[in-house]
Amino acid sequence: MAAYVRPLALVDALHPAPAELQLVEALSDKSAELTLIDVVPDQGWTWNLLGKTAEHIRNKLQSEKLLAIDKLALEEAQKSGLRIKSVVAGGKTGHAVIKQVLAGKHDLVVLQAKGPHSRRTGGIGDTGWELVRKCPSNVLLLGQQPGGAVPKKILVSLDAAAEDARHIALNKKIFAAAAQIAVKVGASLTAIHCWAIYGETLVRDYMSAAEFKDIEKATRELGEKGLQALSAGLAEKPNELNLQLLRGLPNGEIPAFANANQFDLVVMGTVARSGISGALLGNTAEEVLPQLQGSILAIKPDDFVSPVSA
Repeated sequence: MAAYVRPLALVDALHPAPAELQLVEALSDKSAELTLIDVVPDQGWTWNLLGKTAEHIRNKLQSEKLLAIDKLALEEAQKSGLRIKSVVAGGKTGHAVIKQVLAGKHDLVVLQAKGPHSRRTGGIGDTGWELVRKCPSNVLLLGQQPGGAVPKKILVSLDAAAEDARHIALNKKIFAAAAQIAVKVGASLTAIHCWAIYGETLVRDYMSAAEFKDIEKATRELGEKGLQALSAGLAEKPNELNLQLLRGLPNGEIPAFANANQFDLVVMGTVARSGISGALLGNTAEEVLPQLQGSILAIKPDDFVSPVSA
């Protein structure tokens, strides 16, 4: 997997945060074109009561953001050596970003996982959730790491027991993305697979202890062989690569392991199989993502289609 060549960073041009650009610049190809986007949001029906005053305020805010984002783009281009463009859009933030991704064919979107004024509970704000669910490109949600934006410890969550071609391909894509980042920034990489026996309590009651142990062994070995095969298929590997099996369901094991071991970045797929050993999908994603304390890179499958039109 090549470095990102058309990344898009969502910024507040009037109050920029260095972490928003530090990591995206580190992950970009030397010939990449980075686009900075800020959005003048809809202010709701109450603003319409102000008539021309509301229009005047919007226009003034847009002008200020245009000046600020052009200045920010120039400064970052001089520091990083990248080509950097700037855009100020209007409307609902998540929708505006997705439309820019579709129009500009961006391969990565970077933003703060949760803004300082978000009213949503958990670690991800409304815009972050919308992009994870609907944006066709990979989405990097930046957490609040005190040590800086560039990760030193990366965790990748895989469904190493996947059997169908689509999910095997997604696992390869997830692992390759995580390994490429680890190599590029000199980070360690730990790959995990969560394994459990479907209906374990019921199954245990209807077989002998020896039979149950055989099922446990076979289930564990399936994940172990899958991790080894995925690792063997990597085109590039970081200097420190660890493979680990976790006994239990992903909705509990992934955040517990990630937070306890203080991983800076967790890489995972947003769509995968729905079985017991599946990666994040539906309710599992809803439970895991807001529990993670570090940054999150959400990888989309190649056949993902956004419900938002260009």
